[in-house]
Amino acid sequence: PIKSTEVALAPVADPVESMESHPVAERASMKPATTLPAVRVASSNVRDPMLAATNLASQLSHEHLGCVLFFCSAEYDLGRLGIALERVFDGVRISGCTSAGEITPEGYGRGCITAIGFDRRYFSIDCALISELEHFTLHDAQGVIDGLLSTCRDDDLAPVKGN
Repeated sequence: PIKSTEVALAPVADPVESMESHPVAERASMKPATTLPAVRVASSNVRDPMLAATNLASQLSHEHLGCVLFFCSAEYDLGRLGIALERVFDGVRISGCTSAGEITPEGYGRGCITAIGFDRRYFSIDCALISELEHFTLHDAQGVIDGLLSTCRDDDLAPVKGN
């Protein structure tokens, strides 16, 4: 039996080798569409909320930053951290939550903050606050989802066939 924390892997099939000879076309030089990755990951273990936010901004900020998703230790002063993040990421959508340990570019961390920055040229992201979860119905959920999808579709970044 497999425990809920384990994953069963399928057996690896033998590799297939092609015996045919294919002509190799001259390789075209490809140039990247952007000099920055569409997703950047940053982390800070600085305890002061303003310094931590500034540290994250120095790693994530660029002219096309559209959204920052963060995961932070509950040890941070969340009120001050929220104000600091809004200040350093002015005009950028920010969303996040506390965590019981953070995955950083260096591995597992504790007492720190990790953030993911999304380039708005490649990602359409919207979010909604659900303030009273105990009274949130399936009908309410469908309305929220419809609104979020509508906002993302309006950006027309990568339409999905049939949606």
